[in-house]
Amino acid sequence: MKKTLIALSMIFMVACGNRTNKQGSDEEVNFSWDFSQPKNIIYSYTQEVEADFKMDKEGASDKTKMWGDGQLKVQVKDSKLADLSISDFEIKMVSFGKDDTPGDTTTQTSGISVVQDMNADGSFAAHSDVIFNMLFPLPKKNIGLNDTDEIPLQMPFNVSGSRLVSKGQITLSFLKYGELDGRSCAIFKGEIDISKLDIPEELNGEYRSSTTGTGTYYFDVDNGYYLGSDVEMIMYNLIDTGSEDEYDFGFGETSSKNIFKIRFQEVEE
Repeated sequence: MKKTLIALSMIFMVACGNRTNKQGSDEEVNFSWDFSQPKNIIYSYTQEVEADFKMDKEGASDKTKMWGDGQLKVQVKDSKLADLSISDFEIKMVSFGKDDTPGDTTTQTSGISVVQDMNADGSFAAHSDVIFNMLFPLPKKNIGLNDTDEIPLQMPFNVSGSRLVSKGQITLSFLKYGELDGRSCAIFKGEIDISKLDIPEELNGEYRSSTTGTGTYYFDVDNGYYLGSDVEMIMYNLIDTGSEDEYDFGFGETSSKNIFKIRFQEVEE
C-alpha cells in the first residue's frame, strides 16, 4: 500500500479563444478557453501506469501496473475562472513477482480530486499545476501554423525534508487543422522535458528527477473548448543519500510510464 501511494503521488488540461474558424489560414491565433458563460465541460479520462520501485540499492525492483477510468470536468464559474476535477475514478492495480508473474488484481475507487481557479489562458490564479499543464498546455503567445512556443514547467521533488524543483518546458508546435471524432480542430504536438535539477551543495549524495514525453492535443476552433489529448510520459526519480544507517531512508529509485487519454463528451449549460 505504501508503494502504491508513492506511485500515485509521483504520477498523480487549452482551446482556441478565437471564435472564427481559421482553417487554412497562416494568421497567428491567440489560444484560450472560452469562459464567457458558466458551464460544465465534461470529458472521459483514462490513465495507465507501469511503474518500477527499488527501495534497496542491491535488491530487485518491484513492478506494478495500474489503470483507471473516470470523468474529468471543467466547471466554468461566474468569476470567469474554472475548477478542474477528476471524479468516479476507478483504479485497478496488479503487482508482479520477481519472475514477472502477476498477482491478484485489486480495485479501488479514488475520491474526487479538484484543482481550483484556472484562467482562460490555462494558467492558475494562485498556483501552478504541472500535470494539468502537461495535459492541457496553451501557447503563451500568438502563433500560426508550423510555429512553436516553449511553456516553462516545474516539477516538485521532495528529498529528505527538502523541497527541490526540477525545471524544464513543453515545446508546443502548431501542426495543422484537422478533425477528431468528426469535429474540426487545431492539432498541436508537444515535447515534454522537465529534467534540469540543481542540487544544493549542502545535500550529499546523488539525486535525479526527470519527466519526459510527448503529447498530441486537439482544440475545437469554433466552440472554444478542448476536444481531447493523448499524452505519454516517463517519470524518473532517484534518491541516494549514501547513508548506511538502516533507519535512514537512504535510497529510493522509481520509474513509471504514464499514458493519458482525454476525450470530450458534452457541455452542460
